Amino acid sequence: MREPRFTFRRPQPAADPWAPLSWARGAIVVAVAAAPSVPAANHLGVAGYAAGDAYAQVRDALERVRRLLVDVGGRGVVVADSNLAFDRALARRARLGWVGRHTLVMVPGYGGAVVLGSLIVDRVVEVRLGRTPTGDPCRNCRRCVDACPTGALGDGVLEPLRCRSWRQQERHLEPSWRETWGPWLYGCDECVTACPLSARQKKVGGERVASILSASDAALAERVRSWYIPDRTLAWVRRNAIVAARSLATSPDDEQAIWRQLVAGAAPVRAEAVRWVLRRGGWGGVDASRARHQRLSPEDRRYSALPRGDLPSARPDELRRRHA
Repeated sequence: MREPRFTFRRPQPAADPWAPLSWARGAIVVAVAAAPSVPAANHLGVAGYAAGDAYAQVRDALERVRRLLVDVGGRGVVVADSNLAFDRALARRARLGWVGRHTLVMVPGYGGAVVLGSLIVDRVVEVRLGRTPTGDPCRNCRRCVDACPTGALGDGVLEPLRCRSWRQQERHLEPSWRETWGPWLYGCDECVTACPLSARQKKVGGERVASILSASDAALAERVRSWYIPDRTLAWVRRNAIVAARSLATSPDDEQAIWRQLVAGAAPVRAEAVRWVLRRGGWGGVDASRARHQRLSPEDRRYSALPRGDLPSARPDELRRRHA
């Protein structure tokens, strides 16, 4: 299993983004609302920050300020959703908000339903917009901690290896992860929507399984262009859709899309489809009886625990015992 890298790949410069920039003197820090997502019935969930492109809004806003600064002889560098700075630490220093028990910056009026960005500048800037938070509104509340389905949250501490958002980006999935995966295709907003300060911002939405699995590579690549995907390989997105599909009441179109991946998808996607069909009893008509005439390639066998040759034509309960 990979260790979390991202910001922690270069902790020293991220903790002091001014150090590599001899001219830097301060930072302008902004928070932009990103409504948390609640998956609609029988839809795959996509976290609010990824459902649109909130970080693009942050970068565009800060870039406009940077250009204004350059016009008057100043300098600036935009830092947003990168490993160049600890966004949360800069937001706290700028007094945008406080850190909640779910480790996210809580902004008055929005809670943790925001994304952050900064403009490193060559001068000290005194700007104050909105309300300065006072006290600790989280002191008597643990709803976000209790809502986390994987137990990744403590009191202001996140264990990233247990977080759904991290696990979705792994190439290898531990068997236990599938049991707590839920309906999420990318990210997870359950801790944010559980927070009373963020819940009123939530939006219901999501993606159909068939729309993800049946999309062309070009269309899917455009849809997920701002997501972090291992090796930028779309197979992992489709694999995640099949894992999440187990939590849904899939439609006939969804089941046909899964069946097509079982026959013609990339190797890890086929393996995930085979795993669910054979080990979990299948989805309606997509079961072992329909799969028995399909042959697995050597690449398929490398990703699955199935025997060589034709898929066995056995009852689902017998198959589960055989391949458990």
